[in-house]
Amino acid sequence: PFSNCLGIPVLTVGIRRYTNEENRGFAFGLFYVVMNVGALVAGPLVDVLTIYYNEKADGDDDGDDEIIADAATDSSSSWTM
Repeated sequence: PFSNCLGIPVLTVGIRRYTNEENRGFAFGLFYVVMNVGALVAGPLVDVLTIYYNEKADGDDDGDDEIIADAATDSSSSWTM
């Protein structure tokens, strides 16, 4: 949330300032694609990093960090259609 309140208005103003009528539609389309991909990646990334850092803070060094990494990159996720 904090990065959104700093980044989104700055990017919007930058697009308005540095584009013209010919390429403004493409620039806004690219902006929304990047914003949606970032939103899609942010949730799982925050979950994986939270699990990783919580285990490191607890001193749990039993070697199941590989399981977390495998779960994060598993292609048989329920997200596939």
